[in-house]
Amino acid sequence: MLSVNIHFFLLFLAFGFAESFGPVYFYKMGLDVSDIATYWALFFVIRILIRPVIIHLCHKFDLKSVFCTSIVLFSGRYVFYSLVKEPGSLMAGLLLYESITSTLYWVIYHSYFAALASSEKAGVQVATRDMMLLLARLISPFLMSLCLDEFGFGSTFLVAGLISITSVLPLIMKPMGEMHIKDFSWKRARVVDKSGALLYGVTGIHEYSHLFLWRIALYLQVGSYVGFGALLSLAILFQIIGNFLVGKHFDRSMSTKLPTIGLIITAFALIGRATISSSIPMILALDILSVLGGVLYGPYVSAINYQRSKSSGSTLMFQFWSETGWDMGCIVTLSIGAACLSLGVPIKTVMLIGLLGLLGMQLVIKRYRNYAM
Repeated sequence: MLSVNIHFFLLFLAFGFAESFGPVYFYKMGLDVSDIATYWALFFVIRILIRPVIIHLCHKFDLKSVFCTSIVLFSGRYVFYSLVKEPGSLMAGLLLYESITSTLYWVIYHSYFAALASSEKAGVQVATRDMMLLLARLISPFLMSLCLDEFGFGSTFLVAGLISITSVLPLIMKPMGEMHIKDFSWKRARVVDKSGALLYGVTGIHEYSHLFLWRIALYLQVGSYVGFGALLSLAILFQIIGNFLVGKHFDRSMSTKLPTIGLIITAFALIGRATISSSIPMILALDILSVLGGVLYGPYVSAINYQRSKSSGSTLMFQFWSETGWDMGCIVTLSIGAACLSLGVPIKTVMLIGLLGLLGMQLVIKRYRNYAM
């Protein structure tokens, strides 16, 4: 699992930049926030349409080989970003390329991770993976914002692409044997456990109505790359501290109450960001509140996903439905958000749609909480 975690750290150093600054890049290019939301909604629509083709590839070839190929292709998106200077045919090409490579990577990543994971050490493995993700997200926004301030978007995207493509090396240099998808059939796939679709769907609603729009709103409020990157990195630093201080309570007897408490705290943070986040001290205070909520319910989401995946009979098809659920949740929330934004609804007001995602997470976690133990 070490090689997978090193890969994930390197990949997210680059991915964290695109995740945070991609919408900002489009905004600087001249797109309205409603147009940016529409772009990402189309991105998820294309992912749904091409996912069956990706699953067919996973069935035909060794999963590890397809995984390594997907990383190289996924890294090419940063080169594409550096070429796009204005809305037009290149931007449409980026949308198509990014949709295809993203679908290829994430379906295989989750299947590969679930197939390698052991039930006895699932909690440790999920926690380690999440910590690598946090470390990458801590470094990436501020580091990349410094590069951005000095060299501009084009060069910084190329640096991100170089970092991303090196993330394949830990997997290539440490062979883990071939992993094929056995007994595959679409008839069998239709009866595979689809609980992941519910969990990912409501998570996607929260992610792309709250966190996605919050990053755009934060940049519009701060107005500088370095200030924006520093605030994003500080938020992750708070999350790491929160995981260290609060995470030890996970798996204790009181842990069944933690997800509900965490979701309520996150809801208050969301409402605060939508209504009273007018100063840097208030932004930081709400970051801390959001982090506290996240560290209380986050481990449950990850643990439920991977435990249900391993018991589903087909980790690949479980992730197929999970990723499809994620896309559907994102499409719904981004489409509604884009419509509201085009009608002149303030971006921070539109963020409140994320409360529906939190409510959905509460219902799904409550239904499947035994799988987090």
